[in-house]
Amino acid sequence: MSTNSLFERLPQLRDFQWRLDLRVSDAAGSAAPEPVYVLSFVVENDGEDREVFLEADHAALRNFSDILDQMLRDARSGHARKMMRDVA
Repeated sequence: MSTNSLFERLPQLRDFQWRLDLRVSDAAGSAAPEPVYVLSFVVENDGEDREVFLEADHAALRNFSDILDQMLRDARSGHARKMMRDVA
């Protein structure tokens, strides 16, 4: 199986939206307001769109952002460019 056919089968991100909600209490009765990010991803897989929701606090979202930043830095590296050139 070629690398290109593998990537063609992976779900593709089609849309992304987010909003910030404020949770004012929870089941335990906590009274301190807590910010919660709600993320909506629309992904296409095998010709079908599917919406996926994710809820995250600030720390989890910051961790996700740091991981994505590292992925982008790695993709711009000389090693990654050489690998992409060799595959294409």
